[in-house]
Order: sequence, then structure tokens, then C-alpha cells
Amino acid sequence: VTFQTFIYIFPENKKFSMQATSREPGKERQLLILMKGLPGSGKSTLAAALARALRCPLVDKDDARDTFQTVVRQAPDIDWNALSYDVMFRTAARQLALGLSVVLDCPLSRRQLYEQACEVAARCSNSSAIAGVRTTAATARATVPASPPPPPSPLAAPPPAAAPTSVLVVLVDVECSDEVVWRQRLEARGALDQGTERGHKPASWDELQALLSRYGGSWRWSTDGSVEVPYRVPVCTATASVGDNVGVVLEYLQRT
Repeated sequence: VTFQTFIYIFPENKKFSMQATSREPGKERQLLILMKGLPGSGKSTLAAALARALRCPLVDKDDARDTFQTVVRQAPDIDWNALSYDVMFRTAARQLALGLSVVLDCPLSRRQLYEQACEVAARCSNSSAIAGVRTTAATARATVPASPPPPPSPLAAPPPAAAPTSVLVVLVDVECSDEVVWRQRLEARGALDQGTERGHKPASWDELQALLSRYGGSWRWSTDGSVEVPYRVPVCTATASVGDNVGVVLEYLQRT
């Protein structure tokens, strides 16, 4: 079994060890870690810490959305949020295709976004079933060369066979159970974002409630039983530190 061992050390002086292995012998495993959480829940802080611990790319939807903010008024008919999600998924797909694991940071307020992430993972994997989403890989057609290749040198080592890979989709469901703490975080961030390209985010508790009203409860898809989520890690940022929550996720990955 192909494996790699990681050691993680956090500010709390806690150490975690994880072996990134596949369930199947001879198959390497990549991770697509989806960070789900409402604005101000602490999701992005945890995403950054987790990506740093895993030493893998962090793809944040708001990086694209922040960049677009300067031209939003010039093209009000464009759905800039949808375009930002498209950029996020395309960037994640590129990193997965390179053989890297990825941490994906966005609210994931709709089940369709989770399903789209699973489809990305399936396309980037040569496994037939990833996170409950089945895909059929195109059969490669052998071509006959115009002339026979030269015989290999007896001293040359045979090229290593590419190990089959699978992309495991893991949902990290982030919440802040303390409304007072949640509100303080949201409004503190809003004050810092005011007048910047990040001003499109909810900056007050009232703005967050208006956003949730527009969601119409769609963000509850991961807990209301409407969607099967094979790999889900719930964490609370009000009752545990960033380091502790990273440890919870890493220990879950180690057991999975």
C-alpha cells in the first residue's frame, strides 16, 4: 500500500500523525476537503489552518469574488457569485489533476454545490465511484506506431507504472454554536472589510439574517437528511480552538 506519513504540531503543543493511505492496495488517495459554514462561523480560519497542516492548496471562492468586485458595477447583469464558483471549481480540478489534495473554502449553502464538487472529484479520479457519485471513464484506444520502437536498453529500468488514484470527498461542517461569539466575529470582520473589495460579504448580524432568509433553509442540506454525505466531520469553533478542530479533522482522516 502506498502511504505517506505526516506529523502536525500546533500552537497548543499537540502532535498529530496521519497516514494518507488508500483503502485499496496499490491505490493512492487524494482528498478534496470541502469546508462548509455560514459567514463568520470561523470556516475560513479553519480552512487555512487545515491546508497549512496538510501542506496542500487552499482554493477560496472569495478570492475570485473579491477580484471581480472592482468590475461588478460595470456589468450588473452578470452573476458574479456563480462565476466565482466556476473559477473555484476549475482551479480545484487543476490541482487535483496534478495529483494534489485540495481544501475548498466556500459556504456550500446549496446541495448542488456539494454535488458539483463530487463531480469534479470523479472526473479527476480514475476510480469508478467517488463519494457516492459514479462516473464512467473513457476507454483509451491503443494506436499502432508508424514504425516499431527501438528495443529498450538492457540497463534501463522499466518506467514506473502510474498508480491508480481515487479522490475522497470529505465535508467539514463548521458551525459557531455561540451566537454572541458569532456575531462579534462577523461584525469585527465587517468593520475591517468596509470599503475594500471584500465589502460584498455580510458585515452585520442583520445582513447575515437577510442572507439566511434568501437561502430559505437550503444551507441545512448536510444535516437534514436530504443528501447522503458519506464522509462528514462536524466541528464547532465556539467550543474548540482552531488547533483542536484541525486535530479532530486529521484524526477523522486517519480513521477513514
